[in-house]
Amino acid sequence: EAILHSERQPEGAVTMARIVSIGKGHRLIQIVQTKGNQASQVTLDAKEYRALVAFASRKKRRR
Repeated sequence: EAILHSERQPEGAVTMARIVSIGKGHRLIQIVQTKGNQASQVTLDAKEYRALVAFASRKKRRR
């Protein structure tokens, strides 16, 4: 398991992206957001993660 990115939001939430190994050389990207005692998470495979990053990059360039 390796942390790719972690940041604290102004309202106190913490967002973290990490790599999770699922065996046989396969890995997933897990994005977790916590605030107080609540947590939400999404797990993506490499293809989904690349699509998300590409979408976010296009959106930033349009601004």
